[in-house]
Amino acid sequence: FTEPFPSGAFHPPMRAVVDASQQYQLSFEVLFTGIVTFGYWGSIIQLTASNRDGLQNGDRIPGIWQHMDGTTKLYVRTGTSFHGDLGCTTSELPLNQWISVFVTVSNGNLDVTLSNNIKGCSTALPGTLFPSTKNVGVFIGDTFGVRGYAPRK
Repeated sequence: FTEPFPSGAFHPPMRAVVDASQQYQLSFEVLFTGIVTFGYWGSIIQLTASNRDGLQNGDRIPGIWQHMDGTTKLYVRTGTSFHGDLGCTTSELPLNQWISVFVTVSNGNLDVTLSNNIKGCSTALPGTLFPSTKNVGVFIGDTFGVRGYAPRK
C-alpha cells in the first residue's frame, strides 16, 4: 500500500496484526517528501508486541523513524533483554526518490541495507531477542508523535 501522511497528523489505526519471528527481515520502500521539524521523530513504521512505544523488549520489533536531527536519516530500533532501544542510524536518503529498505535481525545483529548505493547501517544486538510471537501490531505513521514525511509501499 502507498499512503502519504502529512507531518503533524496523529494516531493512525493499527494497519495489521502479524506473527513475528525472533529473527526476521522486513522490507519496504520509502519516499521522503520533506524533513520533520528539528527535535521531532517522524515515524515510518513500527511493529510492537506491546502496542506501545516504550523502551521495553517487544515495544519495537522494529521501529523505524525519520531522524530528529532535521535530516532524512532512518533511525532503526529493536529491543533485546539487554535494552529495548538498540539500533543504528543510516546515512541520509534523497528527497523525492523511492528507496528500498531491508531490515534484517539475525544471529545477534541488526543490518539495514538501502538501495541506490546509499549507506545503511548495522550493529550488534547484545542480550536475547524478543521471542517469536503472535498478534504483533503494525503501525504505519505514528501513534505516539509526529508522522514522517514519507509514504511507504
